[in-house]
Amino acid sequence: MVKVKEVWQQGITGAGVVIHVNDDGVDATHPDFASKFSAALSCATPSPIVASDSHGTVCAGIAAGSANGACSVGIAHEATVSACNVIGTGIDPTAAYLQNNAFMSLNIESIDVSSNSWGIDACSRKGAGREASALQAPCPFRTDLPLSPCGAAACGAWGGVPSDGCKAAIVAYCTSGAYEHDVAGCAEFLDLFVEGCQYSVLSDSMRTQLTKGITAGRGGKGTVFVFASGNSHQIGSDTNMEGMMNTRFTVSVGAVGKKGKH
Repeated sequence: MVKVKEVWQQGITGAGVVIHVNDDGVDATHPDFASKFSAALSCATPSPIVASDSHGTVCAGIAAGSANGACSVGIAHEATVSACNVIGTGIDPTAAYLQNNAFMSLNIESIDVSSNSWGIDACSRKGAGREASALQAPCPFRTDLPLSPCGAAACGAWGGVPSDGCKAAIVAYCTSGAYEHDVAGCAEFLDLFVEGCQYSVLSDSMRTQLTKGITAGRGGKGTVFVFASGNSHQIGSDTNMEGMMNTRFTVSVGAVGKKGKH
């Protein structure tokens, strides 16, 4: 979908570029990063502390995994990788690089792209037993999708105040993958499974580090800060609500599957 082969054919493979991954660590011993991981440009703790932390390694592999015949190849497969473990299990919260978000501008003069697949969710889910909108006939949900509440026995003839069983059926449907296919129906019942959303802004320290990055990074041309847009679409969140995504200092990146869905 990103037509990366055409880019490779132009000789653009990431050679000479440094991609820095802030995550739960990057396994520098992985074959994808042999001879291309820079410890010098990484934090004091660049690797995962526990084996189950693999998110950063996966993200780094997608960005810059070597064309070595093992597994898949990264988009910029000739780029250099560096890393900071900032959200992993067992990290020391008193580490110097974590204070005042210092990791965001560490060795920034040599960093071309800063990859950040983490964030603070703007919205949260509700627990069970909350109030819900009244059921208005006809049933607003699609009937051709699995778990559709329209056919749920607990929702009866679809009218009046929903029973606990009907509310559970709506939540199960809208949070099991149907939301993106039936936004119109689920949006009427966000009050049932979304606790609430709150706008956030950049902290002073994060703004300071990002400002340093866009002015001094990449040899004075400015580091490109990339943030993942998150996984909270199904509970009403979007990038306008989060300070690290709605700032002009960063690029928010999302993804869809082969069918064009979240």
